[in-house]
Amino acid sequence: MFETINSLVPSILEGNSILLKDSTVSPVFAHHFEEATKDIAPGLIQKFFIDPMQVQELYQARAIDYLSFSGSYRSAMDVYHDLGKNDFIDFDLDLGGLNVAYIDESCSENEKLMDLAVEECIWGAFYNCGQSKNLLERILVHKSVSTTFINKMTERVVELFTLENPRNESCKIGCIQSLE
Repeated sequence: MFETINSLVPSILEGNSILLKDSTVSPVFAHHFEEATKDIAPGLIQKFFIDPMQVQELYQARAIDYLSFSGSYRSAMDVYHDLGKNDFIDFDLDLGGLNVAYIDESCSENEKLMDLAVEECIWGAFYNCGQSKNLLERILVHKSVSTTFINKMTERVVELFTLENPRNESCKIGCIQSLE
């Protein structure tokens, strides 16, 4: 979501309207942006569904002036090479980071610090169902605290997250919708 906002806000401030392509994996995402602006600026943000090849046709035909891409490295390289063949329309490739946390031995003597480390690592890894560009991908744990950390983290994850319908307001984590 933050990646989208980081592209939307400057575009809107510059006086542009937005076509926001929804992902087939999260098909209600763009709807929320469209709904948020419909009363104050109808048509400012419009959601639409098309497949990636149709997006390619749009920028090859120069039907759009700017492309903000968020996705996999492989797909981004395809977009990058394609845009290079088309006189470089303006674009932004947001591939995010693969962040690491390190839990050191200082947690062995401080239970509150250990609990805080567990909580921060859980939300760093699961925030926005893992669809955040600042996602915590790896956790390195000093061997002196590894058993305690793993046990506490496992217990807390089970306590916090129950798979349910992602459209329920109470849902904190939804089902995986894609094998990608």
